Amino acid sequence: FVGGHSYYKNNDDFIGVRINANGTLDPTFGFGGLTNTDLGSGDFGYSTLVLADRSLLIAGRSGGAFAIVKYLSNGQLDATFGQSGKSVLGYFGASDTVKVATSPIDGKIYLAGDTSNGVNRDFALLRLNTNGSIDTSFGNQGRSTYDFGGRNDYLSDLLVTADGKVILTGSSSGDFSALRITPNGNLDPSFAANGQLITDIGGINDTSYSAALQSDGKLIIAGTSSGNFAVARYDTSGALDQ
Repeated sequence: FVGGHSYYKNNDDFIGVRINANGTLDPTFGFGGLTNTDLGSGDFGYSTLVLADRSLLIAGRSGGAFAIVKYLSNGQLDATFGQSGKSVLGYFGASDTVKVATSPIDGKIYLAGDTSNGVNRDFALLRLNTNGSIDTSFGNQGRSTYDFGGRNDYLSDLLVTADGKVILTGSSSGDFSALRITPNGNLDPSFAANGQLITDIGGINDTSYSAALQSDGKLIIAGTSSGNFAVARYDTSGALDQ
């Protein structure tokens, strides 16, 4: 599967593509292997997730707000999800990075990015029920923002641990940053300094681009520092693995 966006009839729409093992389009998915979904004005898909039943989630933004669509395994919109397969959510001014992940505990859906607080940018997180509705039991009516001490915070990745905790990684005013959140939306005090960490790799501008969890739970963040590749690894407590 490949998900993203495509310019169509003077507007950008979400697009999904399913490709066979030999690289050809799968004609059993959507229309000749493709789907095209208009959510409104300015639809940009950034992150794709294939679920266990081979249904597909594509997350991004629509008109500046976080957005998500769900397709069945045949490429048709899932009418039981959101509003006929689509959900356009809050956090206007969302960034050009929106990630999607699901909890291994209950299948709930997380959308993460960053948003403006009027002065600078903060990490932003939403939790949805499996039917695409906002889970109001999480954070502040389903939404939470997280600030690293007044820095400009830009999200790069979203991970969910085996025990259902959420890790957000990114860049905060030129340093690598990460935080860990409990399933109720609060910062996890057992991780780093009250749930948050900042790492100065040593360059003028450290930018995080992706993250991964090892099988032992250690966190890896990768990016660049002053134009060079950079990587940092942390143990499960959020301390640098020395």
